[in-house]
Amino acid sequence: MSASACRFLVGLGNPGARYAQTRHNVGFRVIEALWRAKGGDGPKRRGELEYALARTPSFRVFMARPLAFMNASGPPVRALVDYFGGDCADMLVVYDDADLALGTLRMRRGGGSGGHKGVGSIIEAFGSEEFARLKVGIGRPGEPGDDIVQFVLDQPSADDVEALAESEKTAAEEAWRWITEGTERCMERVNRRRNARTQEGEL
Repeated sequence: MSASACRFLVGLGNPGARYAQTRHNVGFRVIEALWRAKGGDGPKRRGELEYALARTPSFRVFMARPLAFMNASGPPVRALVDYFGGDCADMLVVYDDADLALGTLRMRRGGGSGGHKGVGSIIEAFGSEEFARLKVGIGRPGEPGDDIVQFVLDQPSADDVEALAESEKTAAEEAWRWITEGTERCMERVNRRRNARTQEGEL
């Protein structure tokens, strides 16, 4: 991370009631959980973005969700980070990943978008891939490469809602820990948990 006194937790999704409970809005729901737990006076609007401010002994923490649609997430996120004097190394982005099993988490720093249009928009806006990511698995139907647009924009089944709610709660906790622990330490814990769950599923 940089020496900035700011940290940015950004959740990706699509605005509006139509999308609120869809698989693609996992990131929004994680940020909403953080607003409830840490957000004090609640979110404020700045351009095409909502954010709430929290403080730790070392950092101002901006918990944000862009209100542009998913594939245009980058510009409002860049505007927020620039305005408050941070850079992309100060940011953790939370979003859905169809290539991860339902309910699992994975953290990493850097790398491409993996086909996620919101992440791709952020990479383009910053001209850099060097930000941390926390992926929340939503699973996928069919085979890799199949069109899953409708799947991610649908509301999950009752069983899947329960699994997602649990993983969103854990994601919010890990996002908050990232502020003080950093990416490497959080990766060790988050990805170890993921590997343990994968092994259990193979037994």
